[in-house]
Amino acid sequence: MAIFQAHTAFVEPLSLDEAYLDVTAGVHDLEEAAQLAREIKQQIRSTTELTASAGVSYCKFLAKLASDAHKPDGLTIISPEQATAFLDALSIEKFFGVGKVTAAKLRELGIEHGADLKRLGEERLRALLGKHGSQLYRFVRGEDDRPVEPRRERKSVGKEVTFERDLVDRDRMEGVLEHLAGQVEHLYWLLRSSVQKRASKRALAVPVLCNLLTRQVVIWFLYACSLPGFWNRYTK
Repeated sequence: MAIFQAHTAFVEPLSLDEAYLDVTAGVHDLEEAAQLAREIKQQIRSTTELTASAGVSYCKFLAKLASDAHKPDGLTIISPEQATAFLDALSIEKFFGVGKVTAAKLRELGIEHGADLKRLGEERLRALLGKHGSQLYRFVRGEDDRPVEPRRERKSVGKEVTFERDLVDRDRMEGVLEHLAGQVEHLYWLLRSSVQKRASKRALAVPVLCNLLTRQVVIWFLYACSLPGFWNRYTK
């Protein structure tokens, strides 16, 4: 995250290797934002020898879609003028929050792409999908006013490790898991203390990732307005 934070204070990490960046203050338009994305991609490659995929747009939803368009080393821009055509052609599963069950429900109604989704009014979508229906109604029209939030409410605590080769020895796996569990427990108590025990009733989940070799960092760049804030100092 240090590379991102060297360019803007508005960095919203979503995971170890994914983040939104609001670069509004430092650029005049999407083309300048794209040039900044190229520079950051090069810095990531020079520093870590990893590729990065970047998406540049005027809202978070489209920036994320853009970053997914040409992985693992792409740079995609979606301008306001391009948004309508892009979203009309987008498969329904690509919309945020649409999983297999929701997609199947929509397909029963003949909805395959964004253009089909637009035929449904907001009330109809709410009746089908609850409050997420209203969000989909806005997203398919290129509307997303969510700000980049450098400080977000923490929902979970976790640690992970990547190995150069897959682990096949059970004893070693258990040793790694025990070490990760200890790290998570330590971080949990630090956070619990820092928020005056507000997290005392929250469950703790420790995912086990023993078969993954990560060679990619996905970054999402955003050209939009946001609110100031500071990322949790415990995030590493």
